[in-house]
Amino acid sequence: MMLNHIYDLSRIRDYYHSVIFSTMGGMIVSGIYTLFIIPILTANIFYMAFSFAFNDSQDYQEDSKDGTKRNIVSKGKITKSKSLLVATFFLAISVILIIIAKPEFLLLYMPAIIFSFLYSWKMVRLKTKPVIDLFIHGFAFGGIFVLSGYFISNSFDKISISIFLAAFFASAAVEMLNEVRDFNSDKKNKFRTTAIVAGLENSRLIFFAFLFLSSIFTIISFVILLRPINFIFWFVVSITIMFYTFLSIRENRDLGKDVVAVFNKLKVSYIPPVFGLILYIAQSNAI
Repeated sequence: MMLNHIYDLSRIRDYYHSVIFSTMGGMIVSGIYTLFIIPILTANIFYMAFSFAFNDSQDYQEDSKDGTKRNIVSKGKITKSKSLLVATFFLAISVILIIIAKPEFLLLYMPAIIFSFLYSWKMVRLKTKPVIDLFIHGFAFGGIFVLSGYFISNSFDKISISIFLAAFFASAAVEMLNEVRDFNSDKKNKFRTTAIVAGLENSRLIFFAFLFLSSIFTIISFVILLRPINFIFWFVVSITIMFYTFLSIRENRDLGKDVVAVFNKLKVSYIPPVFGLILYIAQSNAI
């Protein structure tokens, strides 16, 4: 039973797809393949598990008032002290795996770990600070994954910057959707997230702006990487899917339902790494 609670606390179902696509996509874009991607990929998953477990340990009192929350600490299935212990265990495994893969990566991960901690820690809760909440989500829960995959066998260059920004803005867009989803509960708890400050309609515009920026930096990445014929193919396919996303968001004309529509019909945060994965392989296999 305890193992089930640890599994639920990790929330791995919510992010394993995006972590895998982002990390593997970063390595594939680098053009160099290495088995050291395995410990880094696993480290990223445990790092996210730490972030979710620690977040639940800090939010359990507020979440206990909201029956829609999946916080197992607030539901009494595991105590706060045990959830903190589990979160520490997840973080320790992540750090060990990072050191095994590439010790100097600690310089990259330490800011992300600190941000992740301060993002949820009840004494600070940076996730309730307008703009800062979007920045942290973009970096610590998005951009760092493609960078780790890219840097495992490559160095800092213009491609790393463009794919980082593509993932950063995609992750920030997802954070915007999360804040819209939690708008009423955050308002009740007097949290000042970007969505609360901006309002629902402006939050919709911010979401589209971030999605647009993610697409632009993805295009820049593949203008650099792809042969002209492959780039044209990618551009046509991506525009088609982006249009589909737009229709999915607009069909309900209700921002709360729009969030569900986006997550159910198309995982926005997966767009840049998925296209990178498929099309870079296509380029590599082209005659």
